[in-house]
Amino acid sequence: MAQGFYITKEGYVKVIVPKNHPLRKTGHRYMFLHRLVMEGIVGRYLDSKERVHHKDGNRQNNHPSNLELFENQSLHAKRGVRNARIYKRLWNAGWLEERYLKRKMSCREIAKTLGCGEGTVRNALIVRKIKRRRYTLTKKALKARHKGAIALKPRNLNPKEAV
Repeated sequence: MAQGFYITKEGYVKVIVPKNHPLRKTGHRYMFLHRLVMEGIVGRYLDSKERVHHKDGNRQNNHPSNLELFENQSLHAKRGVRNARIYKRLWNAGWLEERYLKRKMSCREIAKTLGCGEGTVRNALIVRKIKRRRYTLTKKALKARHKGAIALKPRNLNPKEAV
């Protein structure tokens, strides 16, 4: 992090907050680069409710022509539905069922594939009435869990029966 920026696990670029920025006064050290670029475009600081959208879906492409400003999250979400970048696949008749039920992909893996949040995938599962699995284990993890269960000795409920 010596360069003054880093990339979050979600794929956004964060940079050190400029000295004269209001976020600095609230104790923040880093801020999203796309918000800083948008502030330069509109010529003012952004409100915390305002959202910046990456038109091409690439969270590291912070070129001014790729950014779009929305007043709030609701308008940003509606834009996503109209654009159908994520939702086209998510609401496609067999796409979600095939990934979740047949390929045994987790909500996290599907979300990563689409570039959306896990909550979006979970909501789609609920709407489509697909019964959610409690967890997804690989065959290797399942085997390891099974071996651990065999190795454990059963507990004695009554201390008098202990050998």
